[in-house]
Amino acid sequence: MYLAEAFLSYASLNISFMPLSICKDCPYTKTVWSKLTTWYSLQGLPASDSTPSVSGWWKKCRAKLDKQTRPTFDGLIIYFWWNIWKERNRRVFNHESKSTEEVAYLIKEDAQQFSFATQGPTNQ
Repeated sequence: MYLAEAFLSYASLNISFMPLSICKDCPYTKTVWSKLTTWYSLQGLPASDSTPSVSGWWKKCRAKLDKQTRPTFDGLIIYFWWNIWKERNRRVFNHESKSTEEVAYLIKEDAQQFSFATQGPTNQ
């Protein structure tokens, strides 16, 4: 089972692991996602509030993408939620916060590092 499928299975249990203060439909999260969709040319995807759950929204977005693009998109979604969760923790435990632009850049950097790390050896 791919990591994305495992995450979707977990998320579909409707376990609330994100507080309402920073969740899929809050303005902060929507702004970060908007920046990412612009950078990755994914503007045609459904809005996060088009479904009540994260997994439903993720599946709805995946359905709009071709099969070759889905693994990259899944990775982006995972890094997106991971960094949103870290921002939530930064605010709660460290009493610090980053701007939406900073968090979006962190997500982009994580996705790029993963891509570089998983590419096969290059021919020189």
